[in-house]
Amino acid sequence: ANKGAELNKQLGNMRQWEECLVMLAHRAHFLSQFQRSIEIWTELYESALQRGDAQAQCWGLTGRVEGLLPLGHLDKAMGLLELALSLLTEVDDYTTDISAYGLLSVTQLRQGRLEAAEKTAEKALSVIIQSSPTAYSALEGYAATAETWLGLWESTGRNRFKVPAQQACKALRGFARVFPIARPQAGMWQGVYYRLAGKPRQAQTAWRKSLKAAQQFNMAYEMGLIHTEMGRHLPDNDPARSDHLNQAAQIFTRLNIDPPKM
Repeated sequence: ANKGAELNKQLGNMRQWEECLVMLAHRAHFLSQFQRSIEIWTELYESALQRGDAQAQCWGLTGRVEGLLPLGHLDKAMGLLELALSLLTEVDDYTTDISAYGLLSVTQLRQGRLEAAEKTAEKALSVIIQSSPTAYSALEGYAATAETWLGLWESTGRNRFKVPAQQACKALRGFARVFPIARPQAGMWQGVYYRLAGKPRQAQTAWRKSLKAAQQFNMAYEMGLIHTEMGRHLPDNDPARSDHLNQAAQIFTRLNIDPPKM
């Protein structure tokens, strides 16, 4: 992708150059190199803005948000998402819709704006249900939608959120069958679903499988999240509890990231 990016830029094939940047940015993100991914997405956005390409601008904006959320920069993420939403009317691409609405819903959730998060998650889930996985770039949109519905269910205790949470997790599992890079998140959120449904053993099984997948793909941030879930929901007298929480703390320290409030 690096060589392809350089060649296309030299030839003036800017759209193709931007598509190479998409691959480089996603690779950095999957390796938990969030600041690097943000830099690449910013470069892509500025190029697309100069060309007047609304779709590629949305890629750059939502891509930056994907990197900002693990770093806890919610206000900055919201500003970029508002700009992306203003461009969606010019873009006929359901993958971009899923990314934009999914990321917006989880940003609203983390800001404590539950009613707004629900409305946005409804839009995201509607697009997801009516479409099929065709691009790995939609991963964070799918995962964010699942996180939002699970977060609404957990924070309110209302059972009406169980069905959309189940649908979002099922869709994410289907996405992971097409794009294995999604297995860590699919298993993690399925584990959260089991936990909320009162099935702790199934939750731990799902988390063990997702942890193995995260280790396989060297996805450190996801490993930290999964260790956190596994540790927090084991009994206090289980020695594995402190092991998981310590491993999570070490990962987040190494990534220079504050542990997420899950």
